[in-house]
Amino acid sequence: MKILFNCTTNIVGGGIQTAANFIAQAVETCDFSWSIAFSPEVYGQLNHITVSKLKEYRVFEDSPAKSLKARKELKKFESKICPDIVYTMSGPAYVKFDSLHVLGCSNGFVSHAGLEAFFCDGFFSGFKSIAHVVYQSLSFRKADYWIFQTRSSCEGFVRRLRVQREKTFVVPNALGKSFNRDQMYRMPSYKKSNPVILIPAAPYPHKNLSIIPEVAYRLVNEFSLDDFEFRLTLNENSYAWQKIKDKAEKLKLNNKIKNIGPFKVSQASDLYRQARVIFLPTLLETFSATYIEAMFSGRPIVTSNRNFARDICQEDAFYVDPNDPSSCANKLVLCLQADPSVDNIVLNGFKRVKSFPDLKQRYSMIRDILKKIHEKSVH
Repeated sequence: MKILFNCTTNIVGGGIQTAANFIAQAVETCDFSWSIAFSPEVYGQLNHITVSKLKEYRVFEDSPAKSLKARKELKKFESKICPDIVYTMSGPAYVKFDSLHVLGCSNGFVSHAGLEAFFCDGFFSGFKSIAHVVYQSLSFRKADYWIFQTRSSCEGFVRRLRVQREKTFVVPNALGKSFNRDQMYRMPSYKKSNPVILIPAAPYPHKNLSIIPEVAYRLVNEFSLDDFEFRLTLNENSYAWQKIKDKAEKLKLNNKIKNIGPFKVSQASDLYRQARVIFLPTLLETFSATYIEAMFSGRPIVTSNRNFARDICQEDAFYVDPNDPSSCANKLVLCLQADPSVDNIVLNGFKRVKSFPDLKQRYSMIRDILKKIHEKSVH
């Protein structure tokens, strides 16, 4: 079976590494005849040995999301390959392929975002986002089958875009390479003297990071805590960090909020181990790998009381109202003061993370789906 793997739209965030991991597994197993349509970002993550084993590939300098020329060139590449299936890992693809098209959807705005996520950066930005999502949805509907990372995103997509449920599949996210699954048979140490509250998030408005200074203020003034540090991973020049820093200065809490800058995937495991608790006051996620990475690292999670979070963490996290600083502070206090309930959350989360696939298992799940779709199409 010939498959064209399209990752031309994987250009930012964790999607780059996810695509690179998938290609590495595909090359290693040699189940199908793979051709790759690369984004420069994904191509840059692979070593020369992996690339040399590919029979056919092309790097698209411009993303089809922004370039009509790239869309035409991608269509020509498909015509040249004549694949049985095109698998786009992260849609929309912005191209109507002639071959059967299996499209991955991790765009929470399309599948299940609420109004609070759309309008968290103001009304004008919210209406602009809604218009963009409507445009993206038209492209999403051009596919033949869809793969999601969570049940809630799948159900939301089916309901909003009115596609057939039997043409959808759910494949969970996987732990990254920096998390050694061989260590899962022993419980990681949980240093109760460590006051770091880690927020490993990108500077998107829906991540709701602007609430952090207010949460810090509540910890100091409502709970009389002084020994703690919020640790962010933002670009120093980002608007999000400047906004947080300015608010912290006004509240005289500069020493409680530290920004260490973006981190590499290979540094993630060490970063988690340095923290006491992982804090995600997000207004929207699909499947944030941060949840399972925190569980694996033996760190309690304080996150938003929303379906997308409960879908992954279930009862193995502390849930808060992400718009209420006092609610957030209340649960963080439990972790910072080593409340007995924290040990149960950590232990159960550590057990739960074992139910999620590793990179190889995730590849196999997607491979089996593609094989099933192909067999159905030829009968």
